[in-house]
This record gives sequence, C-alpha cells and structure tokens, in this order.
Amino acid sequence: MDLKSEMVEKIKILNEKLKNKYSLLDSLSVEDKKAILSKFGYFDKLNPLNTEELEKLEKSGGVFAVDGSTNKYGGAFPHYIQVFRGMAIKNNIDSIEKVEVYCPLLEDINIYEERNTLERILAKIEVIAALESLKEKPSIIIMDGSLIRYEILCRDYWTRLKEEALKKGILLIGIIEDIKTDIVFKNIKEDYDTDFFYDREFLFNSLEFRECFIPNKKDKGKDNYGFRSVFLRSSLQPNIIAVDILEEQFGSVDLALKLILSITHKKGRGIPFILDMVDLKARITNKKIKDLCETYIGKNRFELLFHSQRDKREM
Repeated sequence: MDLKSEMVEKIKILNEKLKNKYSLLDSLSVEDKKAILSKFGYFDKLNPLNTEELEKLEKSGGVFAVDGSTNKYGGAFPHYIQVFRGMAIKNNIDSIEKVEVYCPLLEDINIYEERNTLERILAKIEVIAALESLKEKPSIIIMDGSLIRYEILCRDYWTRLKEEALKKGILLIGIIEDIKTDIVFKNIKEDYDTDFFYDREFLFNSLEFRECFIPNKKDKGKDNYGFRSVFLRSSLQPNIIAVDILEEQFGSVDLALKLILSITHKKGRGIPFILDMVDLKARITNKKIKDLCETYIGKNRFELLFHSQRDKREM
C-alpha cells in the first residue's frame, strides 16, 4: 500500500470512529435538542439595540474591547525572547496599549512550567490593559475569551478589575468563540449512553439567529467561581458563541447580548467586529519583534543567546 492509500484508509477509520462518537448528536433533531436543553435552562429571542439605545450607551462611556497578543524570537526553550501586548480599544482612534517582555533565561523555571508561565503573562497583560481603560469610564468592557481564565491565571489583577468594575457599574463581558464547556453533557450523561462532547457540538445549528440559551444556575463549574455562561447564535452561521458575565451583573445579561447582536455582522462568524479590530491591532509580527531584538540587544550577545541555528540554514 502506497503512502496516499494508507492515509486514505487511516482517515476513513477516523471518520468511522467520529460517526460512532457522535451517533447520539447526529440522531437528534433540533426539536429533540431543544427539549433536552429546556430541562436545565431556557431560551430567549432578542433584538439588537436600536439607534437611540446605542447613542445612550456611547454617551454613558461607550464600549471598550480588550485582547492580547504574543510572539517570540529565538530558538527553543530557554533561548528566546517573548513579547506580550495587551490592548484596549474603543474605536480605531482611541486605544490603550501595555507591553511585557519575557526571557526564560532570567527565570528559575523548567520547560514543563513554560506554557503556564506564558499563559499567565498574557492574561495579566490583558487585564492590565482593561484596568487602564477604566480611567476612560467606559460603560462596558468586552474581553476576548472566558472570564474565568483571568480568575485562574492572574487572580490578583483580575480581582482588582472586578471590584473596580462592580463599584463603578461597568459591565464586564467575556466572549468565547472556541467553546470548551460541557454543560449539556454533564446534564444528560446519566440519561443517555453517549461519549463525551462539548457544548459547541451539541448547540451547533440548534438555535435560531438571535436566539440564546441560558442554563440554570448551578453550584459547580464556572458558577461556583461567580461567573455565568450563556449561549448565543449571533449570526446566520450555524455556530454558537458563549458569553461570560459576572453573577453580580447577571441582571444585565439582556443588555450584553443585545449589544453583541448590535456590533456583529449577521453574515460573519458571530464575533463582534470590535474584537476583530483589537485582535488585529494587538498582533506582534515576526518582523517587528526580530527588528527590535536585533536593534536593542548587543550583536554578540544576540548571536550567542537568541539566533536560532534553524535561521542559518541555507535555502
């Protein structure tokens, strides 16, 4: 069997395994899924904010979006420099930027701690940017990703942001595109013989455009940390996004969802355009970090510590 034929066979085997794994989900209609979901939550159909409501929101401080980016230059651990950028933007003009530079050569860590260290720094720089945006007195701050990530990775900074937001009446929202929760599975696993699945798989194409599913509050998972998650179909695409909100601010969940619908293109992938804007502005290109490293680190030291042998290969 040649290589191509072997790959085809392997992929066919994988396909059969996936069919077996998702046999329950494939067998359920939308009506079936909604009947299951209604046992531990409820649905709502929402409209975007109108022009008057959006103008009122803008006058009360507007909306900031926060995201972070990271890139590295050099070789394998620990011979590299990693640059982190956290950014908060209100529009294309108003932006706040925070930067952190990290080099594992200066840290007492091993390679097994590397990933968690980088995740902590990225989360921290994002929260720092959000804290800085509080000076502009926004009405709402949208974070890219789950809010619980900040609670886990940079609790001290997150606690400051949360307390300030609650004190000043600033609504904090987290928007998750790549959903990793398993709320549905945990609620049905005892009644159905099924393999594990994520909420994104069960909810795919299960909600109407502008419809949300709000799970009942529970005493475990995110809820135990003071967060609530809701699911929303914010575009004509069949995928669902998740929205995190603080338990203390759950009374404003309709406002949060309506805002998302107002600033999301219905033919897009369901993510508010302001998050795509901040993601683009926050990115650190390979050329940028390479130029900075080569300019501000002595040539000999740069060559000794950070110039990867891979970069020296002749094309």
